Amino acid sequence: MISFLKKNKIFSILLFLTLITSIIGLFIPALLKDDDKKIVIENIEFLEKQIQTGSLSMERGSEVIVENIFTTGLIWALGISIIGIPIIIFLYLSKVLLLSTELSFLLTTIKGFHSLWIPIYYFPMFLQMFLLFLLVYYAVNYSLFFIKVLFLKQECSTIRPVTIKYLKILGFSIVITLLNVGIEIYLIPKILKIFI
Repeated sequence: MISFLKKNKIFSILLFLTLITSIIGLFIPALLKDDDKKIVIENIEFLEKQIQTGSLSMERGSEVIVENIFTTGLIWALGISIIGIPIIIFLYLSKVLLLSTELSFLLTTIKGFHSLWIPIYYFPMFLQMFLLFLLVYYAVNYSLFFIKVLFLKQECSTIRPVTIKYLKILGFSIVITLLNVGIEIYLIPKILKIFI
């Protein structure tokens, strides 16, 4: 693993940025005012009620599908551009920061038996973040490849196979995203009812 990280600088940098952003997100709740914390706690209690009543899946279904597919498509499309790398990184790290901050709130708010639902609730979100990590990795690589072809006069004969591979990554990402949304919307709420 260490040798792989040393050889693959883009992967290593992306992993490092992910870890740092996650740690920052975990500490953000400690910086918020009491009034802001109260609002978040009320939202968490509302989330629990939605899970209990089964209304969570109905409300989140189309919203999650649109958001995840849009993010996937946007990151992939930005990988084709020569100025897309900073935007890709910003979008991805924003998602990481938001997820880790939300997780931190839940861990500090929910105690005892009820806390068992947290890893179940977050499983599809972590799976989506892992998928985004891979997509960002390939998007950055493809963007750098594109820059080399345009400005460093790299051989153009390699464009076709690399582009085909990048298209396959888009297809794979969309399929896994749709499956993951299905798990999040239809399966997870049923499992969560056991713990709440």
